[in-house]
Amino acid sequence: MQKVNTTGLIFAMKGSPFQSKLVKAGESGVVFYYKIPNDYVGFLMEISNSWYPNTWLGFEIDYHPIEALEREIAPLDRPKQLHPPIVVEDEIKFTGYNNDNKDWWLGVFCDGILHLRRDLIA
Repeated sequence: MQKVNTTGLIFAMKGSPFQSKLVKAGESGVVFYYKIPNDYVGFLMEISNSWYPNTWLGFEIDYHPIEALEREIAPLDRPKQLHPPIVVEDEIKFTGYNNDNKDWWLGVFCDGILHLRRDLIA
């Protein structure tokens, strides 16, 4: 078996791991979007989000719904470590839904490591 190079790039080297959006009352919008660069595979290792009453986030990986988040996974300043990490081939997306009568800033932090696909194939 061939040795795999375990040195990767952090998500921040190819985009922003923290994103936020003002979601107006009764509306929705993409709060977080991260495109995995061509020739890379992502390993999502940390996640956190803001949450307010009557709001929720639709969490998708590679165009597939993962979870409807109606809670805070972890505070934005103390992300939850994912063991094992979630493998991401193409994109990570969070869509915020605000069913409240107030506008809310919704935020998501996702961080991980990018590895060149060719380095992972033995």
